[in-house]
Amino acid sequence: MVRPRFFVSSVIRDFAPFREVARKAVERAGGEPVLVNEDLPADDNSSRNACLDAVESCDYLLLILGERGGWTAPSGKLVVEEEYEHARARQLTVLAFIQNGPHDETAARLVAKVSDYVTGRFRVAFENAADLGKKVEQALLPLLKGGIEMNTANHDIWSRLNVPLRSSTDTSLRLVMLPERKAEMVDPLRFGDDIFVRRLCRLAFDDDVRLFTYAAATTTKVGPDDLTIAQGVDGQHGLKDRRVAVNLCSDGGLVVEAAIAPAEPARGNFDLSSWTITHAQLRATLQPMFGFARALLAELDPHRRFDRLLYNVALLNLSYRNIAKDRPSPSQSQTLNSQRGEGPIIAMAEPRLVNHAGLGPAQVETEISRLIELLVRRAA
Repeated sequence: MVRPRFFVSSVIRDFAPFREVARKAVERAGGEPVLVNEDLPADDNSSRNACLDAVESCDYLLLILGERGGWTAPSGKLVVEEEYEHARARQLTVLAFIQNGPHDETAARLVAKVSDYVTGRFRVAFENAADLGKKVEQALLPLLKGGIEMNTANHDIWSRLNVPLRSSTDTSLRLVMLPERKAEMVDPLRFGDDIFVRRLCRLAFDDDVRLFTYAAATTTKVGPDDLTIAQGVDGQHGLKDRRVAVNLCSDGGLVVEAAIAPAEPARGNFDLSSWTITHAQLRATLQPMFGFARALLAELDPHRRFDRLLYNVALLNLSYRNIAKDRPSPSQSQTLNSQRGEGPIIAMAEPRLVNHAGLGPAQVETEISRLIELLVRRAA
């Protein structure tokens, strides 16, 4: 179940009781509260950027205005005013709660702005912290009754598992990952931005990922709502031509397709051991794919608005090949599978749910072991 996220925007000093009752009211209504000072860890980012990034990670903004306007940002606007304007620019729903009583000059100016009959927002008045908690919960309960729209796993995941990123005869693995939350994760205009594309490439080149190699050429293709970055040439098995393709959609859907390179060159025309895919080859192919997914999510969704994700893996073009724990010797006889169909071998009957934490290195190793066992069973 995906919970909608609510950014609580208010002054900090002497306002802790109000922020706490707002947090509890959001939780009772079924939402996920986001309070920057209380919840976010230390970050190598400016306070302003951290706040505005957190606003952008949410579905709603709760604007709570009391007696004081609070700090003024370098822009000359109040900090809460910048958060309010950022939420409106991102088309978030803004719910305004204004405390009855006197307001200082800066607070009065913002109250007037928020309350404007034409350009403002309909707001609710409250008396004290207890009253605020009741008013917030009353506003949220009908709002959240319909829940958050979610992706249909069977349709979205399966369609991406069955459509190749490019024509290929190589034996390959395809990882498909899709946020459970149905919303735009990436502005599609960013796909045409060279800086954004280079940033994604750097993630794929990173030593902790190594999905791409600097020895191979990289090509990009920008679609209306997606971006594809590819390396390598079909049928060439050298290190300089690792066949890898990455597709990222505006909804956060990620497809990573990578050819399984032979463990070593064939040792003669009659060396049938090259027709065996080993567990080690599968693992070595899957590790950088998951590593890239982990790095990409950390880059695009640092505040984990899209924390819950669905994924599945397909094995492509296995043909007559076998999967074995170890590669047989050249002289060892083998039985090739002549009954297998031409379609992809999909690891799991239903997509598996995972979150950001579940993509940590140790957790991924467990997931990969599980996937290998399932692929072996389905390929038999």
